[in-house]
Amino acid sequence: MTFSDQVKFQINIMKMQMALEDTFLEAALSCKQQVVILCDRGVMDGMAYSDSNVWQALLDETGWSTIQLRDRRYESILHLVTAADGAVQFYTAENNEARYETVDEAKDLDKKLINAWTGHPQLSIVENLQGGF
Repeated sequence: MTFSDQVKFQINIMKMQMALEDTFLEAALSCKQQVVILCDRGVMDGMAYSDSNVWQALLDETGWSTIQLRDRRYESILHLVTAADGAVQFYTAENNEARYETVDEAKDLDKKLINAWTGHPQLSIVENLQGGF
C-alpha cells in the first residue's frame, strides 16, 4: 500500500472500532443496572501496527490527539502480556490458528502495544509469571 493508503486504512479501522465501542456504550447506558464493557482491542492498538510516520499523519489528518484517543476514551487499560513472553509453551498455532507472528515478532509487537498505551492513568500490565496469569 502507498503511504496515503496506509493512513486511510488505519483511519477507517479506528472509525469502525470507535463506532462499535460507541454502540456498546449507548446500549450500556440504556440498561437499568451497572454494566462493564470489555474491549479486546482499543484504538491505540493501531499505533503498534503502524509506522510512526503513518501514525502522525493519521493524527494530523483527523485532528485526534493521543490524550483524546488513549486517556479520554477508555477508563482503564488491562494489558495481558503475550504468551510468547513468559509462557511460550502456550504460544502455538495449535491453540490459536490466527497466529502468524513468530515468538520474537509477538514479543516485539507486545512491547509496541504496551508503549502505545503507556501514559494512560489506569494502565495495568498483567505479566506471565510463575506459570501463567
